[in-house]
Amino acid sequence: MSAKAVEDRGTPANQGNYLPNSAKRNGSLFVRYAPSGPWYAEIGVTHTSARWTNAANTARLPGYTRWDALVGWRAAPWTVTLAVSNLLDKEYWRSSAMPGAPRSFLLSANYQF
Repeated sequence: MSAKAVEDRGTPANQGNYLPNSAKRNGSLFVRYAPSGPWYAEIGVTHTSARWTNAANTARLPGYTRWDALVGWRAAPWTVTLAVSNLLDKEYWRSSAMPGAPRSFLLSANYQF
């Protein structure tokens, strides 16, 4: 992504600069293994490259790569899933004002009527 200011009437010097908190490269890739048995698993990676924190492009946030995973069990009518976000407990900033979440776990159980 190449998000640049085309015009800035308030501060003309910002014209042509990258927009704050807009990374040039970002994306996610998740792979799920779900055989016919009751167990399944998923792992994925999310990447965001370095980005500017201000319109003048004088301060940068470093890029980050975060891994997430889950394991699940299903036996009709039940499904139980344990998901781990930020598997490696990486410290990162989602934006200049928002730190990334530390490792967290989510256990969910579903019953389908």
